[in-house]
Amino acid sequence: MKTTEDRLVTRRGVVKMLGLGSAALATGVLGNVSGARGQAAGNAAGAVKKPANFGLVSVYEVDPAFPKKPDNITWSGGMPGVDVDAKDSVWIINRALPLVAEFEADGKFIQAWGKSGAAVASVAGGPVDLTFAMANPQIHQIKVDFEGNVWIATWRLGVVYKCSPEGKVLMVLGKYNERGVDDVHFGDPNDMAITKTGEIFVADGEVNFRIMHFDPKGKLIKAWGKQGKGPGEFDCPHALAFDSKGRLYVADRGNTRIQIFDQNGNFIDQWPDIIVPFDIWMDPEDNLWVGGYGPLRTKSTAHLPRTDDNILMKFDSQGRVLLNWTFTVGNKPGQFGENHGIALDSKGNIYVSEVGPNTRVQKFVRQA
Repeated sequence: MKTTEDRLVTRRGVVKMLGLGSAALATGVLGNVSGARGQAAGNAAGAVKKPANFGLVSVYEVDPAFPKKPDNITWSGGMPGVDVDAKDSVWIINRALPLVAEFEADGKFIQAWGKSGAAVASVAGGPVDLTFAMANPQIHQIKVDFEGNVWIATWRLGVVYKCSPEGKVLMVLGKYNERGVDDVHFGDPNDMAITKTGEIFVADGEVNFRIMHFDPKGKLIKAWGKQGKGPGEFDCPHALAFDSKGRLYVADRGNTRIQIFDQNGNFIDQWPDIIVPFDIWMDPEDNLWVGGYGPLRTKSTAHLPRTDDNILMKFDSQGRVLLNWTFTVGNKPGQFGENHGIALDSKGNIYVSEVGPNTRVQKFVRQA
């Protein structure tokens, strides 16, 4: 297992050599690794094998025209989630109605659903349209699985919805508008991750501090975790992702770390004390992209040990930092209010959604 010191040595030797100012970073220019000086230092230390693109600088440009929202749709309350499906369609949720919107990668609008209507507590009578009885549901995250189904973690409403791409509710996990600590309730479902075989994992975050594992039909298999700081314990599991080996990565937000498990809940590793993770995304090379904030070094409350600096990071499969990108706070293109969701498309473009003062998603187009 790597220690925090090991990771910080890598972070200093690789990330700190960028020499890019914060203004350049805020407008969409970022470096991922150092040049010859960092490489020489790493070799002298007998360090790790360098990535194939070591010494290169990745450059991104923010697309201020993305997405092309129809004039008759209003977004408000924050945009907590973004995901990209196998066709590179971009899916977002906001906290107003319609809840869900789908766009092509160039920003062209495709569809929106999740409108006003009766609350959906069950699909015992068959699939129904996803509708909400309130104008501003406190939704938390969106994911698209390998079959194209759209999953929504409702957070304060206590349920997870599985929907068709057209917005039909196919499954409801949890009890609508009920929060509990038993096996049939969630506390605050923050995120979900679905395996290729349809197994469902839910981050039951700020009340129960646990991971819940369901079979493809929604039957509970196992729950694990409790509030704490030890391996396998959590202080708000906030986001989930799988790598190509089927290992589950958990953004343990309140503990300022990523934890890694097998699908039976056995602890494998942790990457502590580098970033307060809000959302995570696994790319095809098993690099983990993390959106979040710098750690707060003084006492915090509400499972939020974070500063106000918005950060994106990229880790390799061993937890080594390959990229560190800091943004200034604001509402201009390339700035963030509060980043909350992250996803990448097949071309390496990055999509980041925001809550707090900005209700929007931004696209950063890879240039080199």
